[in-house]
Amino acid sequence: MPPVLPAVVRVPTRLTTRRLVIRTPVPSDARELNALIRESLPELKPWLPWAQKEPALSETRAFIKQRTADFRARSHFMFLVTSRRSGRLLGAIALLRIDWSVPRMEIGYWCGTAHTGRGYMTEAAQVVAELAFEDLGARRVEIICDARNRASRGVAERLGFRLDGTLRHERRAPDGTLADSCIFSATR
Repeated sequence: MPPVLPAVVRVPTRLTTRRLVIRTPVPSDARELNALIRESLPELKPWLPWAQKEPALSETRAFIKQRTADFRARSHFMFLVTSRRSGRLLGAIALLRIDWSVPRMEIGYWCGTAHTGRGYMTEAAQVVAELAFEDLGARRVEIICDARNRASRGVAERLGFRLDGTLRHERRAPDGTLADSCIFSATR
């Protein structure tokens, strides 16, 4: 069994930047999260296996419940990205695929269609990477994305993550075609 984060290390449930509040979800977020996923499906579908069909509200509620349990178990840290000014939900970001024995973790993110192109995910990923390194003791943080996903690649590049390589025909894309994955990393 891999080592786990010591219970004495406090993992914040809320982070802020100049424009954003990045916080753990609560049950009352289900309706707004569900709506944002539904309206963003055309842009999310090519990249994310979970975004292949419109989720029922009950599925979004179950998702929030599971991610809350994962947060407590220190196995997956999911946050909602919201506007600091309006409180409106913009997207989501997470630390996932955590290996506490290194420690190593991956940052995954998505932005609602109406909010793309404004730098929100770069801003959110910057503060989440800082959380990983400074608070959680990560030695390596990765961003892994489909090689064709220019927006996700752009976030990694703007943050100064290094392209470790491209794994050719590494997995099946949601549409069933073979896809290449880019692996970016930052280390400490």
